[in-house]
Amino acid sequence: MTDSISREDLFDVSDKVALITGASSGIGLHLCSMLLERGCRVIGISRTATKATDLGHLGGKYGNVFLPIDMDVSNPDSVNSAFDRIGKEFPCIDIVVNNAGTVTPKRATETSEKDWGLVVDTNLTGPFLVSRSAIPSMTRGGSIIQIASIGAFKAFVGLSAYSASKAGLVMLARTLALELGSQDIRVNVVSPGYVITPMNSEFLSGPQGEKVRKQIPLERFAEASDLDGAILFLASSASKYVTGACLHVDGGWGIV
Repeated sequence: MTDSISREDLFDVSDKVALITGASSGIGLHLCSMLLERGCRVIGISRTATKATDLGHLGGKYGNVFLPIDMDVSNPDSVNSAFDRIGKEFPCIDIVVNNAGTVTPKRATETSEKDWGLVVDTNLTGPFLVSRSAIPSMTRGGSIIQIASIGAFKAFVGLSAYSASKAGLVMLARTLALELGSQDIRVNVVSPGYVITPMNSEFLSGPQGEKVRKQIPLERFAEASDLDGAILFLASSASKYVTGACLHVDGGWGIV
């Protein structure tokens, strides 16, 4: 029988070390800030993390509890090099959020091998490489959170590569959960619908976005902060007996 968790400690992530990919903008940037505010030490990963203005501001505010690291998640050499650097600063990692992703919206018949490779390498191979490299550092156990998408479960015209990669990410998480349970490493998925970011705000505020919004039972798109509860739940001891699960944060869109 395991020890119960006090109410005060239920969602506590203070003093844990979290690694966030896709950290320089959008959801990743928000999650870095959110976890830092809650006492986490955070490693912010992106291809240009050390040059990203917003990550520089976080470094100025939080000092040595925040480490920006340049990494191309789709490149094994880049991942290995980055983890060599990370190991010198933070030898133990508790939380990994594989958030980096990309999309090339084209019908399958118009998708080249290069287009397909770019999306799959970033969205699926990247989380595999990062998870594999982080696992040896998760000596206290911990939580790996894969950011998938409603596209892993719902078909959309023009998103064959994206949806295939995100569906693969769900099964990668389930397989890792099976393999890593004995090490007390939990692996779960958060599957968002549309989240308003600087990259998609113009589309979502236009007529096509309005058509999508009307399909969502909660009748709105998500803000990045709408993911906070799911991330904190899966990152903390509140979910200590949850692994191989997928939390849908989509306003109910997936049930339509």
